[in-house]
Amino acid sequence: MNLAPLTPMVVSLGMAALAALGSREHRRVQGDVEIYKLPSVYTYLFFGAFAFFAVVACTPSLTGRNPVTIASFWLFPALAFVGGLYFLRYRLVIDRGGMTVGAFFRRHIDLGQVVDAKLKTGRGAELTLVLEGGSKVRLSGLLTDFDLLSQTLLEHLKSRK
Repeated sequence: MNLAPLTPMVVSLGMAALAALGSREHRRVQGDVEIYKLPSVYTYLFFGAFAFFAVVACTPSLTGRNPVTIASFWLFPALAFVGGLYFLRYRLVIDRGGMTVGAFFRRHIDLGQVVDAKLKTGRGAELTLVLEGGSKVRLSGLLTDFDLLSQTLLEHLKSRK
C-alpha cells in the first residue's frame, strides 16, 4: 500500500492542529503582573522536529556505522530540542517596577533605566528599548499580543517621564 499521496493531506492537517493548539494561549494577567510568551505552536514544531530527527538518527540503514555520521545525525535533534526548550521557557513579565525577559538566563530591567523606545511595525515588528548604559533590548513581534504589549510598555514609559 502506497501512502505517499496522503502525505500532503496528513501534513496539512497536522499543521492546522498545531496552529489551533497554539492560538488558544495568550497573555496572562495575575493581579498587577502581565505575562507574555511566544506562541506554543513553535514549541510543538521544534519538539516534532526533535522526534523526527531522533528517529532518523536511530535508524542504522540511514546513518550507517560511521561514528561521525551518527554524531552529525544527532546534532539536528539536539538543536531542535534546545530550540523547543527556548520557546517553551521564554517569558516577558511586566510588573509595577519593571520587566523580566528571557528564557534560560532571565534579565530584570527597571523601567526607570529605559532611555528611549523605538517601535518598528509591519513585517518583522519589534520594540527596541534603549537602556541607560547604551545597551538595547529587542522584543520580537512573535510574542503573543505584541500590539498590546508594545502599547502597555510605551504607556508605562510615558507615565514615568
